[in-house]
Amino acid sequence: MIVPTIQLAFDVFHVRNSHNHEFMQWMTKPATSAYHAGAAGLQLLFDMQVSPGCGQTRQCLSHKVKALEYLRQTVSTSPSSVSDDELLVILSLASVERTVDMRAHHYHLEVLAKIVAAQGGLERVADHPKCTISQFDAWWSLSTGSRFFSTPQYLPQPAASAEVMSTRYRDEIKDLPSGFQAVILNGAFSSSIIEILIRLTFVYRKACLERDARGNLVGLPYTARPVWRTFQEACPALDAPGPDTEKLLALAVVLYCGIGFDSAPISSNGGLAARAELFKLLKQDTPPSASTQEEHHFHFWIWVVTICAWQTPSGSGLLPPGIELLRVLRERFPSLTEPRAAEHALGMFFWKKRLTGLLAQEDFCAPRQSA
Repeated sequence: MIVPTIQLAFDVFHVRNSHNHEFMQWMTKPATSAYHAGAAGLQLLFDMQVSPGCGQTRQCLSHKVKALEYLRQTVSTSPSSVSDDELLVILSLASVERTVDMRAHHYHLEVLAKIVAAQGGLERVADHPKCTISQFDAWWSLSTGSRFFSTPQYLPQPAASAEVMSTRYRDEIKDLPSGFQAVILNGAFSSSIIEILIRLTFVYRKACLERDARGNLVGLPYTARPVWRTFQEACPALDAPGPDTEKLLALAVVLYCGIGFDSAPISSNGGLAARAELFKLLKQDTPPSASTQEEHHFHFWIWVVTICAWQTPSGSGLLPPGIELLRVLRERFPSLTEPRAAEHALGMFFWKKRLTGLLAQEDFCAPRQSA
């Protein structure tokens, strides 16, 4: 992995990762501003990890200005003359501005959308930039509710039938953590999310992961079909309105692929979007009037994964949204505020001991005492 992103999430969702060697090939192409645009984004991500809240450093600004100088020469002539590689330059500049200047961020996206439209639409764009733009657009829509380059087309998937569960997935479901087994067998989940959980279980239980020459995980199940272009294509529930249970689970899986395996900072595009969306949805979500103990533990796991995703870059505590969710969690799950009960519930799902250590720093199982 070259660009900070949640690599395991791409594997688990069976989605094309256009941010690794393809990104490097794009950055090193001659006669484009790709190098400086890509370097500005990488520098910003690095700076955010080393010194949160520092904004754009001199190095980041230098790369950004040079990218804009090169880009201005191309864009000033005609929208139709802007190459596919330069489209990614504009997208990279938009990404750089996302955390520091939303007006500039929107401006870059509006320019990019106009150029793409003038050239005949996104389907006319080359494969790599089209995939990268589509992924950004889909994640960006979680934060804003709208898209620049596509329209969310949520088509609810039917739940996997009992016959499918007992034939196609029988052996794999038995290998899932026990908490997921109970929820899946008692619930109504689509084949998409079931296969995602099966892939994550493979990674979770594997002592040592191997990748082939193409970078694919060796032995990962249900990967015979071509990779999806976006996470929303891989799991349509991500486009569902409101706190749909399958959507909550899919977003939590994205986050766990990062925090559970140290595979990437949450400051990557998908991580930021999934974390922010879960924060919003969990604050809106209301407890079901009647739920089983398994369902109660299942939702508890989603809440705790989301809280852990709001850890500081140094891992020494939680950011304010995480602390806010932790306060609500204590009220919503009072029966699980005792350390042993919480550890037992979380251990029924995907869980790592070091995450328990993070929660302990925030007095997870005891309300804060007023001064």
